Amino acid sequence: MYTIIAIAFHSDGINLVSVSIDNTVRVCDTKTGKCLRVFDGHTDAVYGVAFHPDGRRVASAGRDRGILVWDPEGDPEGVRLPGHTSYVWSLAFSPDGKSLVSGSGDHTIRLWDTEPLRERYLARRAAESLRPDAERLVDRLFREMNNADLVAAALRADRSLGEPQRDAALRAMLKQITNLFDQDNHRY
Repeated sequence: MYTIIAIAFHSDGINLVSVSIDNTVRVCDTKTGKCLRVFDGHTDAVYGVAFHPDGRRVASAGRDRGILVWDPEGDPEGVRLPGHTSYVWSLAFSPDGKSLVSGSGDHTIRLWDTEPLRERYLARRAAESLRPDAERLVDRLFREMNNADLVAAALRADRSLGEPQRDAALRAMLKQITNLFDQDNHRY
């Protein structure tokens, strides 16, 4: 059981988001009553919440002085907006969604430009969609070459890969190297 502090409706009128003193943000379906998603990126009670007008982002804030902007259907990590020096009590998106306003116990109202956040969100989403193919490519190259330097060189030299695909493959390679390093008693 958790105490709900604030609630906001999605523009579809079906989903809503709630925040509580248990440090969570919950997205729920009002037709079924089911909780669809729980975000736990806050480190203290959450006091304010707002759905972006397009419904693809949620902003939450609270006692930890941070504002988090989440993707209710995707990335569970969120983007943190630092700046307030006291609790953040309230949030609201502008009707066009290009700005977010926050009110805090530090006696300030801050206006945030959300367009760069949208670009980061879209870039993350695009990168996430490339990840499965990139991981398969890196797995295949490691099986063929069994050498991280050769795999990296092959990825850099492959002209059939666009920059986003190459970046996703290099990230997948780094992840695989890290996993190998951890599995092999910190030896590579």
